[in-house]
Amino acid sequence: MASDITSERLHWAIRFGSWGLGALALLTGLTLILQDHSRMGSPGWQTAFAVGLGPTFWGAILAWAGAAMLISILFGDRGDTALGCWAILISTVIFLRAVASFIALMHHPAASCAAAPFFLAMSFVYLTYGLIHLPAFTDRIAQTVRQVGRR
Repeated sequence: MASDITSERLHWAIRFGSWGLGALALLTGLTLILQDHSRMGSPGWQTAFAVGLGPTFWGAILAWAGAAMLISILFGDRGDTALGCWAILISTVIFLRAVASFIALMHHPAASCAAAPFFLAMSFVYLTYGLIHLPAFTDRIAQTVRQVGRR
């Protein structure tokens, strides 16, 4: 027997996902800051660092935005806009890492084929998650759905 997905269940599923995505960004950022930088010798990371920004910079942005995302959750529905903005910032950082992986694939035969699509997919997850927390975006979607439903 299939159960109906109520708006309350969906709300709590999304809220729970917020904790997971915020923690993932925070822990990834801390890992980039604290680990030995010699472990980041892959062509993708070397391409990402070629712009002059080291692992500490990338890690600090992810850790800061992840922590801010977690703090935004504590404000409930009032923190949704902030939560969306932090998720979009994380998405941007991860997207830039995906671009570095794609560039590395073109220039380095030892570059990983899995890294670029993984980072691109993660960027899309954070972007989508961020957009659904922005009231202006979700209000516009709801308005469009109502207009289509009237036809």
